[in-house]
Amino acid sequence: PSHPSTHSFEALTDCSLVCRWGLNTMSLQKSHKADASSESQLVETAAEVSRFTIVGILATLTYLTASNAMMFLAGMKPVMASVGAYLLGMIVSFFGQSRITFKVGKVTPSHYYRFAVLSFFGLLFSYLSVIVVVDYLGQHAFWATIATVVIIPAASYLIMKVWVFASG
Repeated sequence: PSHPSTHSFEALTDCSLVCRWGLNTMSLQKSHKADASSESQLVETAAEVSRFTIVGILATLTYLTASNAMMFLAGMKPVMASVGAYLLGMIVSFFGQSRITFKVGKVTPSHYYRFAVLSFFGLLFSYLSVIVVVDYLGQHAFWATIATVVIIPAASYLIMKVWVFASG
């Protein structure tokens, strides 16, 4: 027969293994939950970026359609047609981004103000990028438009997410 202290040691060893297995299992469960949470967050961000892109395309099509209609059907001068169409595109963008992309519950005056500020700086960047690229860098204006269509949407998404339509 084995010594009583040997049984205690075996029981203690078994308990230790079970406890370690339990802790490792709990740790793995937390890790899987964290992985699932990260994956869920990634899927939601991808969906949000997709919605942002679709709304942006709709706002751009609004601008394109409205500016051409104002010039060719209503006989407006190009600058006035462009400004009017830009404002219509902003309206489509504001409501699309606030309701569809960022799912704002209640739109407040702060949202309007912040969106207008963001839009102003986007327009300013577009204007200044042409001056910098053409006048200072001596490059073709094409590169300024490429910079604008890459930088403005990316910056706008991030600024809308963290400032314009941020919850709380």
